[in-house]
Amino acid sequence: MNRLVLDTNVRISSLLSEYGTCRKLTNAARQSPFVQVVSHALMAELRETLIDKFRWPEDRVGRAIEDSFYGVEIVTPELRLNVCRDPDDNRVLECALAGHADLIITGDQDLLTLDPFKNIRIISVRDFMNRLVDQAPDNHPNPLL
Repeated sequence: MNRLVLDTNVRISSLLSEYGTCRKLTNAARQSPFVQVVSHALMAELRETLIDKFRWPEDRVGRAIEDSFYGVEIVTPELRLNVCRDPDDNRVLECALAGHADLIITGDQDLLTLDPFKNIRIISVRDFMNRLVDQAPDNHPNPLL
């Protein structure tokens, strides 16, 4: 079973655009055989960004957090990394390592340039969506298109 980490920027884009590619990706990831993993640090980053940057009220943030992380596996990284210039990017890598992830999906160019990182593939949203389309059975309509 494949394990993946969705970067906070993907989750935020999903929340901001009801019909965008990131929303399609988060919906597809829930219905796929992938196990999503997240850390408390990534959950906190989403919360802080929605409150501080987007000025969402606390009750709306609470619902978004609950929806975004429904059914995901929460991991606790024991290793602290310092390989990225942005500390938030280090938290994504730490989560992926702790969660034994196969894949990180991100829109962050700094993370994308690290692909692969310790045998963890780092790919864009578009690349992941293309993989889902490519892996769909020919006789089954793909709901992602």
